[in-house]
Amino acid sequence: MEKGWRCLDCTVCEGCGERNDEARLVLCEDCDISCHIYCMTPPLPHVPQGVWKCKWCAFCHYCGSKDPGSKSAWKQNYSMCGPCHSLTTCPVCASTFRDGDLIVQCDDCSRWMHGLHDYIHTEDDAEKCAERGYSCQDCRPPDSQPSHLVPTSPSPSLVSSTTTSPAHMAPNITTTTSMSSSIIASSGTHGTPATSVGSFMM
Repeated sequence: MEKGWRCLDCTVCEGCGERNDEARLVLCEDCDISCHIYCMTPPLPHVPQGVWKCKWCAFCHYCGSKDPGSKSAWKQNYSMCGPCHSLTTCPVCASTFRDGDLIVQCDDCSRWMHGLHDYIHTEDDAEKCAERGYSCQDCRPPDSQPSHLVPTSPSPSLVSSTTTSPAHMAPNITTTTSMSSSIIASSGTHGTPATSVGSFMM
């Protein structure tokens, strides 16, 4: 798709050059070019509600990125990328972070989210994720567990005859409000996380 200005009377898809299928032809809010949703790269699954901006006009007003981010869509009328939006709002439940919330950042898509959505309930859970690396449910393979629930192979000298019961592998459902000094993430003033440490925020 190449950018080229046309008046509204001469509107055609910038991808295929056709003006048919107008129901799926969207118009950029800023520069007035148009494109079929299936001629975009990547294609859109449906006509977006509200405004739409082309790839030349959409950018994050916070970090300057021209990309919405991995596993992310543009937020705030194409003015905020997914990772920046997740600094204040959980991408899983769409609720604003509050003081005392345990939040974790995915190493792959860079988005922050509530730990409880992935069985990360305690400081110990968070510490294991920080040590092993964390991939959110959108970024890791289907049906795979978060890193803190994946059993590790003990060294031969530490192997005992005791069998670990399934209960020992179940996620701890205790909700924590106390924050670790290095890896537990809590939202800062007005819900905006302050300093990032490793995979977690203080």
